[in-house]
Amino acid sequence: MLITRGRTYDEIHGAFRWNLPARYNMAYDVCDRHAGDPGRIALIHDRGAGEVRRFSFRDIQRFANRFANVLGAQGLERGDRVMLLLGQNPATAIAHVACWKAGMVSIPTSVLFGADAILYRLQTAGVKAVVTDLANLPKIAEVRGEAADLTSVFVIDGEAPAALPFWPTLERAADAFVNADTGIDDPAFLNFTSGTTGLPKGALQAHRSIFGHVPGCEFVYDFFPQAGDVMWSPADWSWVAGMMDCLMPAWFHGVPVVTHRAARFDPEEALQMMGKYGVRVSLLTPTVLKLIRQMPGLDRFGRNLRAVASGSEPVGRELNEWANTALGVRVNEAYGQTECNM
Repeated sequence: MLITRGRTYDEIHGAFRWNLPARYNMAYDVCDRHAGDPGRIALIHDRGAGEVRRFSFRDIQRFANRFANVLGAQGLERGDRVMLLLGQNPATAIAHVACWKAGMVSIPTSVLFGADAILYRLQTAGVKAVVTDLANLPKIAEVRGEAADLTSVFVIDGEAPAALPFWPTLERAADAFVNADTGIDDPAFLNFTSGTTGLPKGALQAHRSIFGHVPGCEFVYDFFPQAGDVMWSPADWSWVAGMMDCLMPAWFHGVPVVTHRAARFDPEEALQMMGKYGVRVSLLTPTVLKLIRQMPGLDRFGRNLRAVASGSEPVGRELNEWANTALGVRVNEAYGQTECNM
């Protein structure tokens, strides 16, 4: 852990010290340093209907190396921007790591956006490449002529005109890659705000951002990680909460992450999945907790949760007391924004 265990917030805060190197690439800490053990699981991808695929950190490293090489072969260079118009999917995580390895900037983008919102981000960020799926490719096709910088489009689940198939293209690339020698202040990813006031603003985050997120996650998840921890949250990775409060802090500590993103949250499906994979740590919004509260007989799903964080709206005493009894955990409220998370 980056924080030190203590009995009170003041004790933990008083013992904390920043220790930041001058040269740093986030891809090393969230992927490469765990890849030496071929059996260390990074992702458990539950696609439903009994179809499950497990990715080790070594798998993630090799796929990310391949995609970094592919991006270079497409003419992208250090500092170029790559939009990930995807939800919770192994390709999303792999593409983030690949961009950071190559010194490029990844842009997580929600599939809920329409073509106009996507075009605004393409133009504002000067996006050179997009990774998406067949369901969202028509949005890119609709605005591609207006995105002057866009040169490459990848689809992760099939083939389409004027797009490269993601996985087959990776298979043809070399799986060795030397990470870019990035400084800790060099840009790594670009989140857009939700545009509550005016147009969305781009919040450019450096490689050092992981050091800003991890201590808060360690604290809000009750001294994360602990032995046997498995992470899952319905929070989509296109938002900073899903990406930097769940996925990447878990990978920083080599903790497996379950990825499953239904089109609509189903509390029974979620509880079955958490029981099946032994999920111990999760980010669950009050809305999600209220849906789970409606489910009868929670004990039938198995109860393995150790720590739950929540945010986006107040949890409230009643919901917290229910979680204490029914889920066996205290819900820790966290507050953050796109620009200044955790």
